Amino acid sequence: MIPYRFKPDPENVLIIGAGGGNDAYGAIRGGAKNVDAVEIDPVIVQIGKNYHPNLPYQDNRVNLVTTDGRAFMEKTKKRYDLIVMGLADSHTLSSSLTNLRLDHYLYTKESLEKAKLLLKPDGILVLSFEVPREWIGQRLSKTVTEVFGYNPTTFEVRSDGAFGWGGYFFVASKDPNVITNILAEQPDLNRFVKANGRSFPPSTINPLTDDWPYLYLDFPRLPALHLIIAGIAAAGLFFGRKAIFKNTKFNWPMFWWGAGFMLFEFQNITKFSLLFGLTWQTNIIVISAALIMILLANWLVERKTISSRFMFVGLTAALIVQAVIPIRLFNMMSDVPKILIAGTILNLPFFFGGAVFSGWFKNAKDKKAAFAGNLLGSAAGGLMEMFSFLLGIKAIIFMAAAMYGLGWIGASKKFGKIIKR
Repeated sequence: MIPYRFKPDPENVLIIGAGGGNDAYGAIRGGAKNVDAVEIDPVIVQIGKNYHPNLPYQDNRVNLVTTDGRAFMEKTKKRYDLIVMGLADSHTLSSSLTNLRLDHYLYTKESLEKAKLLLKPDGILVLSFEVPREWIGQRLSKTVTEVFGYNPTTFEVRSDGAFGWGGYFFVASKDPNVITNILAEQPDLNRFVKANGRSFPPSTINPLTDDWPYLYLDFPRLPALHLIIAGIAAAGLFFGRKAIFKNTKFNWPMFWWGAGFMLFEFQNITKFSLLFGLTWQTNIIVISAALIMILLANWLVERKTISSRFMFVGLTAALIVQAVIPIRLFNMMSDVPKILIAGTILNLPFFFGGAVFSGWFKNAKDKKAAFAGNLLGSAAGGLMEMFSFLLGIKAIIFMAAAMYGLGWIGASKKFGKIIKR
């Protein structure tokens, strides 16, 4: 109910991370006239529909949308009196384990800038989050500050445990006087906020961005577990190379090509998650588009209608497009054109790269070595994805381009051709 102490009886409310319906019911109790409740998990939505005792999702004031919060904000044309970002994330420290990024894009500067744009002039953003480490609070506070231009009103809310963890609240408006006036008009709320107020000292911690969305990583670095796994894999390959390859000559061009492919696929899935949000939809679109591009490339190679040199030039151009094209350009489109146009443009490197690979593989003298080199390269590319923790996701496109370049150089006559071009 705290958001509705700041904004009683709001006309339009947006809830990101609506869960099983508690936040939606809170909005109804708070006098909201219209509520857009966004929840990514259809199973949680169904549980809320079936078992929530107050039936908030059956209320005609609640518009329930099962999609990603970021995707919804990109599409909606409404303006809101109140945007509530609930406890959407798993709130599990995993910086050196998996660092799952499913919900992290909700808290980036780009996401909060979109939320700010959706607010009415006197609208309020209420972001709640569990802060188990001070630097997480510092990062969230800094991100909100850079978007709204001033430090958010921050306070902590706890219970005895029977009603959940609670967490930290970050409250901001387009006009800072809006919050000041609300607190001046409500002495009880003002006393509560002051009694539970929290502040984070100035720090050099980096804010969250779409390029670096790693909420649970204290600073840009290579996580220890990723380095250990990469080291074990490299050591196993080094000491077992004789038994694995025996008298077969290792195919380096195919290795670099596989690494480039996997690096590009990683950053491409990340881009599509900003377009379509839902993980399963993103995977369907990316993998389907990639397979179509690769099948088309195989067909053209089989018909001998293209040259590897031309395809490499096309690959280079397509990678440049990936690096410079603004992803928000596609979000201006409706669903079907976005799937078709983004699915084509953002997956063109699969076509050009697949054509070069198919030509090389078709003419390879030792197809076992060619396939093994490519497979190992793909594994290496998957491990090199960890450099996004240090350099950001956009840097991965340049790493992919470097891998493709090494593959092309290795296959050229100048450096000793292993397989026919």
